[in-house]
Amino acid sequence: MKLLILLFLVPTIAFADKCNDEYQRLTSKEGEILKSYNKQPQKAHKQLIGLASEIESAVLSCAKSAKLNSLMALVQITLGENGLAIKYAEKALSQDSNSWEANNAYGTALSLNGQENKGLFYLEKSVDLAPLNTNLLINLCSSYESAGKYNKAIIYCGRAIKLNDANVNGSAHYIRARAYNAINNTELAQQDFSKAKELGFEGSKFYSEEHYAK
Repeated sequence: MKLLILLFLVPTIAFADKCNDEYQRLTSKEGEILKSYNKQPQKAHKQLIGLASEIESAVLSCAKSAKLNSLMALVQITLGENGLAIKYAEKALSQDSNSWEANNAYGTALSLNGQENKGLFYLEKSVDLAPLNTNLLINLCSSYESAGKYNKAIIYCGRAIKLNDANVNGSAHYIRARAYNAINNTELAQQDFSKAKELGFEGSKFYSEEHYAK
């Protein structure tokens, strides 16, 4: 009986590995597209539509992959299709409620759909599931800043900054600068803004020093 069970599991594990490899490939492709989004938005938009088709095909082959459905949700968010994003994220959560990818996708989609408190619940859960993921911390920080919960934003951006990830620290300093500015702590806001600029965060050019004088 044990031998039969093992023989049955071999193709299942191989199939899971194949689906995970496909997820990794598509995630990497999404990252490359998003890097060019600000400079070539129309081209990137078309590429994302093509990527969505690829993910859809992968979802059909890997019907139980919460990660692939989560990725599709994030791509739909970028494409402005928030209703579709929520559907894919809900499916991902039904497949794995403890997937940080699914919780992050659902929380992000809900927050952008005006359901901020519910969205924050799932974003917090995603951070609890992957506490060292700087991107999740910054997403939660940004959501708190957008919701006007500035002290929470400062805490989570601070956690992201402490992890010392050079790829994302610029955005963490930038968002924290906005939060500090909102509570009239212009000194710390200026320090964070300057640090974001020093780290080359592109968004800092939209947040000039003139803002602090207002």
